[in-house]
Amino acid sequence: MSRNRKRRSGREDRDLEDDEPSPMSIADLLAERRNGHAEDERFHGKSEETENPEAQTLGIVIIDTSGSMSSDLRGVLDALRKGIRELRDDSIARARVEIALVGCGGDVQVVQPFRSVNEIEVPNLEASGTTPLAAAVIKSLELIEERRSFHQSRDRDVHPALVLALTDGAGKDDHAVMESAAEYVRRVEEERTSAV
Repeated sequence: MSRNRKRRSGREDRDLEDDEPSPMSIADLLAERRNGHAEDERFHGKSEETENPEAQTLGIVIIDTSGSMSSDLRGVLDALRKGIRELRDDSIARARVEIALVGCGGDVQVVQPFRSVNEIEVPNLEASGTTPLAAAVIKSLELIEERRSFHQSRDRDVHPALVLALTDGAGKDDHAVMESAAEYVRRVEEERTSAV
C-alpha cells in the first residue's frame, strides 16, 4: 500500500492521501500531536498532568465525499471508525481529544461538530458532486476558532489543532476560494506564532 503524507511546515494542517487509508492513521497522528506537546511541556519544566489536566487537543477530519470517492468511501469511513476506536483505548485521549467531521462533496457539511472520542460517531455518507476542499478547510478553521474560544473562556489550554484531509485528489474550488483558504491559514499561523 502506498501512502503519501504531506505536511506543510509551520501550518496546522496535514493532508493524508491514501489509495487505501490506513486504519491507524487518525489515532497515530492525534497521539503524535498530543505526545509531542507533552514532551515540549516536560522540556520546559511543566507537567501536563499536574499543571493543566484539562488541556485539549482538537482534531478535524475532512472527508472527501465527492463522486470520485464512490468506490472508496466505505473503506475510508471504516478506517476512520477504527482509528477513533483506538483513541478510545487511550485514557488521556478519552479525556482531552475532541474530533469534528467535515464532509466535502458538492458542498461543505459539518457532519459532526466537536465531540469527545467517546461521543463522536461516524455516520454513513453518500458520494456525490465535486470536491470543494478549500472551502472545507475554511469551515474547519472556523470550527477550530469557535471551539478554542469555548475552551479558553473556561480557562482551559488548547493545543494547536490538527486537520486531516482524507481525499483521493485535488480540490475543485474556484481560484478566489482557494486564495481565501490560503490567506486564512496564513492568518491563523501568524496569530498562533505571535501568541507564543
